[in-house]
Amino acid sequence: MPPAGPGGALPQVERLPGLWPRVPTQAQLERRALAADVERERAALGDHAALLTPESDLPLAREIGAMLAERAARGTAPVTLPAHLSTSALVALRRDREAFADHIRRPMPVEPTVAAQRGSSLHVWIEQQYGHTMLIDDDELAQGILGPEEEGRAAAAANELAELKARFAASEWARRTPIAIEVDVELPVGGVTIRSRIDAVFPAGQGLDRVTVVDWKSGSPPRDEHERAAREVQLAVYRLAWAQWQGIELEEVDAAFHYVATDTTVWPERLLSREEIVALLRADS
Repeated sequence: MPPAGPGGALPQVERLPGLWPRVPTQAQLERRALAADVERERAALGDHAALLTPESDLPLAREIGAMLAERAARGTAPVTLPAHLSTSALVALRRDREAFADHIRRPMPVEPTVAAQRGSSLHVWIEQQYGHTMLIDDDELAQGILGPEEEGRAAAAANELAELKARFAASEWARRTPIAIEVDVELPVGGVTIRSRIDAVFPAGQGLDRVTVVDWKSGSPPRDEHERAAREVQLAVYRLAWAQWQGIELEEVDAAFHYVATDTTVWPERLLSREEIVALLRADS
């Protein structure tokens, strides 16, 4: 933090505009063009793509063969879990173990989207409704995330956000008082520390039988059973982490998703135990 100025006031920090992702370099553009050529050749060859050799007289055969060999080698390399994982990473592991392993082998950034920005802005607004002071408001957050190519959809996103705010304000959760907002917790399990940020925790009472951990969702509940099970890993971790952090029995803690868009609260009938999360990490499930 910069030193305070006269009278104890903090100096103003200049904001530097920037774009994400950055404009690609010429070398990056050339690699992308080559990758597109490789994909076209591979699609045209179909099942015969495995027959490519550096000696083949097909266009780009040497490059295609080398890239396919690299991908095959990368796909068989063992993956060691990092010492720390986010809860979202654990959800991704439950959703698609192979895709998760590929990401560990070769991490790639994820481009922000209008939907992600809308969800982040909604979370900021909900925190403010509960009296939680933020260092950045949702308008500033939107300006920082939206790229030039998405500005045309900004007005529609703003209308959708306004509707989400109205739906939340009319929900049962808006009339309750949380005991914690945006809590950072850690859960050591199976040799890995899972880091989480819990959206809100509500005490027993106010229509709740037990202390309840809630995660806000700006979208709709999943219809696919596999996706539902993957998402519920998040609540399982939150519930375990809160119980451990507070030193209370796990049976004293409930967990739920509240889907703001449909004003639907989903209470899973059963969440993973600590042992089942260990099995998930060890590929025993």
